[in-house]
Amino acid sequence: MRATILSAALLAAAAPGAVPAASPVPAPAAARDWSQRVEVTAEGGYRMGNPDAPVKLVEYASITCSHCAAFNAQASQPLRERHVRSGRVSWEVRPFLIFASDTPIFRLLQCQAPAQFFDLSDKLFADQAVWNQRLVQGSASLKGVPPRDQGAAIVRLSQVDRLFRERGMTDAQIASCLSDRAGINQLEALTNRYSAAGVTGTPAFYINGHSMGNLAWPQLENIIAVAAPS
Repeated sequence: MRATILSAALLAAAAPGAVPAASPVPAPAAARDWSQRVEVTAEGGYRMGNPDAPVKLVEYASITCSHCAAFNAQASQPLRERHVRSGRVSWEVRPFLIFASDTPIFRLLQCQAPAQFFDLSDKLFADQAVWNQRLVQGSASLKGVPPRDQGAAIVRLSQVDRLFRERGMTDAQIASCLSDRAGINQLEALTNRYSAAGVTGTPAFYINGHSMGNLAWPQLENIIAVAAPS
């Protein structure tokens, strides 16, 4: 995991006035809950919230990264309830492949409706220690598996396929999703693109294009609160 590096523009963001004031936020419709809006972005991520939010949080994440899981456990609920729901903040997660298990699991996430991404990733992060331990304990069984079959073998060994079956995927749909070379190539291309743009590890956070490094949630929320006061 890379060391935290703050851009000069946001280095002292926890202090009042340190972040350039966000543009005034139009009052959302009375009953609008922006946390219910999820869509795939042109950059290949999944964005929850108001696409015109004055504060845009981007997270580069590996689904197998323990630090990403720890962040998600702390941040997912308050991000949704305190910041995204109102329309002041949008939260975009971009898949960054680090571990062998990232590719097939992110691929299965891609094969769901975008609206399911955050709820499914919450569950995967919450159960990460369990399914990743299965992979560690059974790693010897993956030796000799042809590269084209590695993803399916990882999914079976970790038993994360159970979660996707619970969401309505059949065995045939899971197999088809994992064998889609174009989808896998897209994930790999996204990681290469993000790496070329300067992302070196996960989690990595950006607010309105400014790098926040891998700040913990309390520090990140302080910056969000300054940038998008309620």
